[in-house]
Amino acid sequence: MNQTKGLFVIALALFSLVGCATGNLDGEPYWESISEHLRLAERYQRKKQYSLARTSYLHHIQARLSVKDKPEWENPHFYYLLIGDLFLSEADIPEALKSYDMARKNGVDIGLVSDRYRLVANSLAKNGDFDGAIEILNTYHDYDPLLFDMMRDRLAREKVESEEAQMHGAQ
Repeated sequence: MNQTKGLFVIALALFSLVGCATGNLDGEPYWESISEHLRLAERYQRKKQYSLARTSYLHHIQARLSVKDKPEWENPHFYYLLIGDLFLSEADIPEALKSYDMARKNGVDIGLVSDRYRLVANSLAKNGDFDGAIEILNTYHDYDPLLFDMMRDRLAREKVESEEAQMHGAQ
């Protein structure tokens, strides 16, 4: 009996995947089933179910990439920024950076991506990792030299202030 239930669950999952790829079973147009991935991702994100949100964003990216007549301005890889933001909210810096890099490599506006690199640096600095924050700014410096230099200068001053406060507190 358990094996039958297991096969039923697998069949149901495959059936829903086929529906997702060809339009849903209620006869909705194909584009509505594609946008469902985005709605799910946003819903999961609001509920802080970040892993499910990331998976839904990835499905949305793939679905939008498969659309032949999408607007010329649309770049589905934009959603890698949102995936990176989810990783950043969980303090998973390496995965956040991978997602932001994926967006950059796939033509997402560099201004949007460089904002995310600065968010990573801010996150590290907020947690007291000034060296890590400055390293991020050095690594991605060429994408926005002026803003990265200004931020790097501010973080260097904050680092010195923090070190001085620790020295005075230890005396």
